[in-house]
Amino acid sequence: MARGPVQRWLSRHGHRVFHPLTGADLGTLLRLCLMGPRLTPRGASRLGFALFTAVGRLPFDLLERLGTELVAPPLEALPPPLLVVGHWRSGTTHLYNVLARSPAFGIVSPLAVGLPWNVLGLGPFLRRRLEECLPVDRIIDRLPVHADSPQEDELALANMQTLSFYHGAFFPTRIEREFGRGLFFAGASEAERRRWRRSVALFMRKLHRLNGGRPLLVKNPAHSAKLPDLLRLFPDARIVHVRRNPYVVVESTRRMLRTLLDTFALERTDGVELDRLILNTYPRMIAATEAAMAALPANRRHDLAFEDFEADPMAELARLHVALDLPGFDDAEDHFRVYLDAVRGYEKRRHSFPQERLRLTEKALAPWIDAWGYARPSGT
Repeated sequence: MARGPVQRWLSRHGHRVFHPLTGADLGTLLRLCLMGPRLTPRGASRLGFALFTAVGRLPFDLLERLGTELVAPPLEALPPPLLVVGHWRSGTTHLYNVLARSPAFGIVSPLAVGLPWNVLGLGPFLRRRLEECLPVDRIIDRLPVHADSPQEDELALANMQTLSFYHGAFFPTRIEREFGRGLFFAGASEAERRRWRRSVALFMRKLHRLNGGRPLLVKNPAHSAKLPDLLRLFPDARIVHVRRNPYVVVESTRRMLRTLLDTFALERTDGVELDRLILNTYPRMIAATEAAMAALPANRRHDLAFEDFEADPMAELARLHVALDLPGFDDAEDHFRVYLDAVRGYEKRRHSFPQERLRLTEKALAPWIDAWGYARPSGT
């Protein structure tokens, strides 16, 4: 159905009115406020609106929490999920979007991400209005977004507790601290880590209910360094780690973070040093991921080079299904091909590669550049 002028405006500018924190619960918002943000006037109005909506939803939050205990199975009864991890901009989204076409898996929907506390109760009543606010594409790479487009669970978790890198993008005066807490639990208390695990468990139980009991497919780069904690919750989870040329990843991540800051920051963004942040974070994420993967049996971990997947996606999908003993490849094969044909004309954004950042990338990531056999992009 064609969108009217109001719907078209909301799809382009709705995120400027409804900040992602609009879906957060009151407790999470108050904890964030107690951290002493230095809000801009625009940021104050957006956070104020989030607080206003959280107060209005409070009784519904409590009712849904009680209802989840009644209708959703316990965590240990859920089938093991398939987790897609890897540093941002490594190609995790493309793999996720393809795998999500398989009827064998349940996904994380936009509605679940936007209303993690209310997706079972208020969600169905608000679905139509919320879908009018969906952007026509992702702001970071212009991939199309639809009501059934699979999403990362990180934004939902950022609205349920205080350990998330997103809080660094929302409050950039403490971006390094929040990235450390949200990605590596650096400086986080045990109580905060327990709250994070409880939030993951609650959200996954809701997703299980929403997806009719199918095994869940979850993609989240922020989970890359937290696999030990996730495996405490899901001991039999299967994990796919996607890697890509680090030179490209660094430049693309820089653009992604700049876009997130420009769009969602509630404070001034002066003085944010993205190069240092990325080059400190990237090797820590890879090292943590590889250490956790190495401890798993071979049939529960799989490494995938994005370049191989891009060159021959169907062959790599078949290999992945065999390596992890995943169900449903024959039933999903045609669905995979239809989606891949639909995005065949997608043009990736071009990157510049300043010599100084190339040098710093090599200094920070030399072990993986060498081990994975990558080289500087042509023309640099």
